[in-house]
Amino acid sequence: MKEKFIYNFCKKTVDKSILIVYSSCYDKVVVPNGNLIFLLKILTAWRPNINQPKNARYFSVISASKFKLCKIKQLRNDKIFLTEFCGMKGDVTMLKKLFMFLALISLTASLAGCGSQSESSEDAQPVDSASPVGTAENPFKLGVSPMSGWYAWYGVEGTGIFEQNGVYVDINFFPVYSDSLTAFYSGQLDGICIAGSDAIAPLNEGIDFKIVLVNDNSSGADGLVVSDGIETIDDLRGKSVATELGTLEHMFLLKILSDNGMTIDDINYVNMTINDAGPAFIAGSVDAAVLWEPTLSMAVEGGGKLLYSTESEPGLIPDTLAVRTEIIESSPDAVQKVVDSWFDGAEMLEAGDEAFLQAICDGAELSMEEYQVMLDGVTIFDKDMNIATFAAGDDYTSLPYTLEKSAEFLYNVGMVDTIPEDISVILDDSFINS
Repeated sequence: MKEKFIYNFCKKTVDKSILIVYSSCYDKVVVPNGNLIFLLKILTAWRPNINQPKNARYFSVISASKFKLCKIKQLRNDKIFLTEFCGMKGDVTMLKKLFMFLALISLTASLAGCGSQSESSEDAQPVDSASPVGTAENPFKLGVSPMSGWYAWYGVEGTGIFEQNGVYVDINFFPVYSDSLTAFYSGQLDGICIAGSDAIAPLNEGIDFKIVLVNDNSSGADGLVVSDGIETIDDLRGKSVATELGTLEHMFLLKILSDNGMTIDDINYVNMTINDAGPAFIAGSVDAAVLWEPTLSMAVEGGGKLLYSTESEPGLIPDTLAVRTEIIESSPDAVQKVVDSWFDGAEMLEAGDEAFLQAICDGAELSMEEYQVMLDGVTIFDKDMNIATFAAGDDYTSLPYTLEKSAEFLYNVGMVDTIPEDISVILDDSFINS
């Protein structure tokens, strides 16, 4: 298991000693006393005056031995204290209230001037349009979330491909995917990694952007994990199923139910971020969860059973790069160089280049074994595959077709109010064809 950065070890009268650990995204870690800890929730603001490793975030933790939930009692310069929060198996309602409270504190602190490092999502500021984007003074701000294909951007960065192509890129990591969408919509990012289906709602809302690249297609990286006793989709009736409202996983859940003659009313739907849903499932707080990697593999390793995945739905979930139209118009050369850099990286990834793979693992803080497992669930798209998928078609191998069908489905289940008249307006294939 990879090294974790342990900041403070607090002896409490909970079950065993509880501690705080650092990581870029939630994971599990065995602590010195043998207790298995699952990192449960990422707080949104960095704290000053603390020596923090790259991409670190603060976490609340859950002790797997007794499923005791703990909270941060106080953060004061170089001291971190923990206190027991709630009892066995956890109280999800109370926990969500705690997270809202802590997020409010974090937001207040950030507004008051809390510092952060350049790679953190909290560091994202409104983009400066006064100088050209993609320069050392004004790098292209790229929002990346935890997903197998998107992690490849770390390989592009770590092997110097951006520099070789003459573009400066600042990767902003967002452990919570929906936070990256908010940052993009508010103009804090130039480009964002976004699932194709998640581009429908902002199109309806008038957000001005274009999809310029397909990074990958999910081919097993998204799935429904269930607890013992659930053997079929029909067995989910009356069971608690967690995933994040309004995201591609929510759409995937609704499609799974629809394909089996069911609706959301047939289950006990629990709205949780993917970062919360995985640990909640492992802790036994919910019966099932719809998750993406790396959360999906962690849930399976934690005792879950994979009942259904996108391996049975090839092409349904394309992961893309979207860029604000303002940036495309003002700095097309920078956008072209970013797209070219992806294609260069895709070639290295396809060839199994060890330096490229190691750069991904270093940036994402994953072991090589962990990333290889995740990579099996996606199909990375190179230039030729992009040209093919941007073309019109009548199945899910075509991006326009996939977006149209996604819009129809989202409308039918009430996730969007209207079907866009022309979804192709958000597709720009000029950069992949250059």
